[in-house]
Amino acid sequence: MVNIIYILFLEIRQNWRDRDKLLDSVQHAVVLNDVQTVEDYLSKGAISPNAKNRQGKAFLIVAVEMGHDEIVRCFLRHGADVNNSYHGYPLPHLLCLGNNYPLLRQIINECNTDTCIDASGRTILQAMYDYDPKQFLKNIANMQMNMNCKNKLGENIIQHIVKDAIAKGELKQKIPVVCKLATKYKVDMSIPSASYGMYGNMEKKNMHKP
Repeated sequence: MVNIIYILFLEIRQNWRDRDKLLDSVQHAVVLNDVQTVEDYLSKGAISPNAKNRQGKAFLIVAVEMGHDEIVRCFLRHGADVNNSYHGYPLPHLLCLGNNYPLLRQIINECNTDTCIDASGRTILQAMYDYDPKQFLKNIANMQMNMNCKNKLGENIIQHIVKDAIAKGELKQKIPVVCKLATKYKVDMSIPSASYGMYGNMEKKNMHKP
C-alpha cells in the first residue's frame, strides 16, 4: 500500500512539473511575441485560451501588457474570454487604458463586450468616456456595439454622462454629446426626473434640443 501511494505521489509530482514547464514555455513565447509557438500550443489543445501563468495572470493579459497585439488576437481566435481581467479591469478596459483603440475597436466589433464591467462598475463605453471625454465621440466612431449596454446600476452611457455632468456642474456643456448619442446611436435618454431637480431651472426639454 505504501509503495502504491508513493508511486502515485511521484506521478502527481511529475505531472505538476510537466505542467509548470509547459506554462513557462508559453510565458516565454508570449513575452518574446512568438505568435507561431503560441498558435501551435492553442491549436493542439496543449493550453486553454484562458490559461494563466504560474503567477495567476492570464496569458492574454500578459500579451496586452507587452503590447503584443497579434498574440492577443491569437488567443481571441481560439475563444479567449474578453472578461479576462487584471486588477478588476477586463480586456477592453485595459486596451482603453493603454490607448490601443485599433485593437479595442476590432474586439468590440467581433466580440460581445456587453458584460465587460470593470472594478468601478463601468461598461467599456462608460470607461471610454471617463478616460477621454473630449475624444469620446471620435473614439466610438465605427464601433459596432450595443450602445444601450448598462452598468451594475442599470445606467447606460447617456445616464452615466448626465450623472457625471451634474456632479461637476457641466450639464449644459454635455447636451451636444447626449443629443448625438440619442440621435445617431439611438441611445435611450430616459433620465429620472430627480436628476434634473439637482440642476435648478434646467428644463427637461433642453436635453432634447438638437
